[in-house]
Amino acid sequence: LTDYATFLTRVEAVKRLKTNPAFAYGEVIGLGPIIAQNDPLQDHWFRIGLGAEFKEGASFLSFMLNGSTENKGRAWANVGLRTVF
Repeated sequence: LTDYATFLTRVEAVKRLKTNPAFAYGEVIGLGPIIAQNDPLQDHWFRIGLGAEFKEGASFLSFMLNGSTENKGRAWANVGLRTVF
């Protein structure tokens, strides 16, 4: 946009080849066995993000709004501060 502001975009498409959920098992001595299984995996999803980054001196402030079709859709925002020294 300018010397002090930059437009940010992110577009992702994911295709997972393995659709079986991962699991972990083990035993805690004195407590017994532990089995942890994830929810079934979605085999593909999309993500898009739009935002901006602003420069002030040696610092950069960024803000991005994101949306994804993963897990029936969700949205979130990222805010970051980066300083070069």
